[in-house]
Amino acid sequence: GNIRFILFFELLISWRLSNDHRSPPAMIQNSSWLDISNPEFIQWRMIDAHVLSCITATLSPTIFTTVIHLQTSSEFWLSLDKWFTSLSRSHIRQLKNQLNSISKSSDSMEVYLSHIKSLVDQLSMASSFVDDEDVVLITLDGCSWNLKG
Repeated sequence: GNIRFILFFELLISWRLSNDHRSPPAMIQNSSWLDISNPEFIQWRMIDAHVLSCITATLSPTIFTTVIHLQTSSEFWLSLDKWFTSLSRSHIRQLKNQLNSISKSSDSMEVYLSHIKSLVDQLSMASSFVDDEDVVLITLDGCSWNLKG
């Protein structure tokens, strides 16, 4: 039941949001050259309204206000994709800055290493991988070695 519904919905969303399924013309001409409503447009609009309803139901009020002026589910989806992609890049940049400026200071070694691991894991989840050698160098750079000869 639910799995079939989810699979159908995912198929509908992917079909609907692709650029290949743009709106058909709202009006067409019949055999007497009179303008009439296009049944394909009516069906397209109904499907679009359902998809749009599903998308907007999942948005927070803050995000919803940024896309409320858009008309179709495809426009919504493209706008959201652009918005979240820029947030992701900003977040990745912030994580990289934190990782590159990390220092042990008065933290225990366990807390320090856990913080580094957390940042590296967050970057990995965002598909921004940090080379193991870089992690070692960042870790050593952040330690304040107080070596007296």
